[in-house]
Amino acid sequence: MMRPPGRGWRAGFAATLLWATTAATFLQFAIGVLAPFLAADLALSRTQIGLLTSVLFGVGALGSPIAGPLVDRLGGRRLLLGLFAVAGLGVLGVSASPSYPVLVTAVAVGGLATATTNPVTNALIADHLASGQRGVVMGVKQSGVQMGSLLAGLALPSLALALGWRGALVVAAIALLAGIAATVAVVPPDPITSVQRSQRSAVAPTPAERRFGRWLAAYALLMGGALAAVGAFVVLYSVEALGYPEDVAGLAAAVIGLVGVVSRVLWGRIAESLRTVTAPLVALAAAAVVSQAIIWSATVGPRALLWVGVVAYGASAVAWNTVAMLGIVREVRGEKTGWASGVYQTAFYSGFVVAPLAFGWLVDLTGSYDAGWAFVTGLFAVATLISWRWHAADRGPRAGRRGPPRARPPRRGRGADAPAG
Repeated sequence: MMRPPGRGWRAGFAATLLWATTAATFLQFAIGVLAPFLAADLALSRTQIGLLTSVLFGVGALGSPIAGPLVDRLGGRRLLLGLFAVAGLGVLGVSASPSYPVLVTAVAVGGLATATTNPVTNALIADHLASGQRGVVMGVKQSGVQMGSLLAGLALPSLALALGWRGALVVAAIALLAGIAATVAVVPPDPITSVQRSQRSAVAPTPAERRFGRWLAAYALLMGGALAAVGAFVVLYSVEALGYPEDVAGLAAAVIGLVGVVSRVLWGRIAESLRTVTAPLVALAAAAVVSQAIIWSATVGPRALLWVGVVAYGASAVAWNTVAMLGIVREVRGEKTGWASGVYQTAFYSGFVVAPLAFGWLVDLTGSYDAGWAFVTGLFAVATLISWRWHAADRGPRAGRRGPPRARPPRRGRGADAPAG
């Protein structure tokens, strides 16, 4: 494996992957933060707002099974360039949308970037970093999701008030497109040739890898759906149910993002030191149930509970993704990283498709956010039960057990330690 030496390069590499994850998922948070402006300007219902997030990640879910093997075959650097280009164009398209059908189309374009996010970034980490260097970088790049939440929550409401929501998105698109220059400057050429990648991508997943993929997909479906619903509606909920002004309500997304950035980096470091990823996944799902319930309780208790809830939510519900991604890099051979990431991402984004739409429909149907929050609580609770069962299987006897293999140090043929050929 060839990789430029030194901490300076690793810092630049991690920052580029951080911005890639931010760019690919930024539109999700932009829709949530700008929901009050979109609803007023284009006369959108809550169901229509929820549908935008569903379309974004519907395209991501449909594209992920294609993107994963494509990364295995073509390499991460090429597709990373395409990710930045498509993400920027999607945001520009939304800013120029004169009607809801055009808006949906622009969001769908942005969804193409989400389809490649984890396959591309995970493959680059597996290719260019040795074991022991991955946990922190994984946490940094996964915190890009919450960096998007932070930037959207802090910047977009003020920019929208000053420039209009369309002008705010133009500024954001320019920033996202800057990732193209960063990729050219920082990310090295792929360590193996296209022919070698084609040979490696033809290798079938092992039974253990398939079992690991099924467990992780079930967990990601539920956690991803709940995460998307909260991201799409927490600002609108803060305005409509709690009475906060738009700029203050936008800070709820910013707080989740800020705390989420820190928690993802910390959990990446913690998870890399553990023998299994299942134990932290159980803990994070259970904590998500509690934190989301605190956000919900602000409707009947002091509305300041919102801020307690979003801090706890950022520390728990948004951190599991880093642990899941680290599990893929550790438990799956390097030549199947894209495949495993695609399987995970398909399930993850499928949850993103269904949950925000269901949340918005429940609020429109009942005229209250209670049904929506109950739905999200249920998703987190079932994810806790599934991860507990997964953890129990992971701890069981190796012979005949149904769960994924216990995490163990990378060896020859796994991740970045695999032979270049």
